[in-house]
Amino acid sequence: MIDTVKRAQLEQIVNEINTIQLKCDTVSFELDEDSIAYRFKGIYFDKRGQLRKYLRKEITRDGTHSSIIMFAYYNENGELVYIFLDTSFNCGDGKEFYYIYKGNIVDFTGNVNCDCCEDGLTQEEINLYRQENANRLRPVIGNPLKKSMNWELNLTNFIHAEMLLEILQSESYYGYEEEF
Repeated sequence: MIDTVKRAQLEQIVNEINTIQLKCDTVSFELDEDSIAYRFKGIYFDKRGQLRKYLRKEITRDGTHSSIIMFAYYNENGELVYIFLDTSFNCGDGKEFYYIYKGNIVDFTGNVNCDCCEDGLTQEEINLYRQENANRLRPVIGNPLKKSMNWELNLTNFIHAEMLLEILQSESYYGYEEEF
């Protein structure tokens, strides 16, 4: 069951973060003119130097039309309170968000569409496929946040700001979608 009071508190934290002035530090920016693509990762700090927001945006317009947009918000203690994912590729797309308290899911919303998976199916079969897929991937309120609902991306690296910063500082880390 959704704790509506806790969700409202988490939503208030996100709203407050969106109203304060944050300093952006670009982690990476790549532009590939051949595929008309770019990748951006930015971390946003408050005036005390605390990580409050992370943004990842990757767009490719080379015929695949793939993209990922991710926002992660952190409270003053560096704990993840909200994460939003918007992913798409030429075959489908999905959106999801999670409100998190102490690493556990307080509330979430998500949808996924896979046009390639639905080729040749009737509307009734498409609806059944979507429902079965949603039931299989749907997270459980109160459980720890582990993977995204749509593409099963590993989200455990986002649970605490210190963990995310350690990963981003790693010279060997490139940021493959399976990991991050």
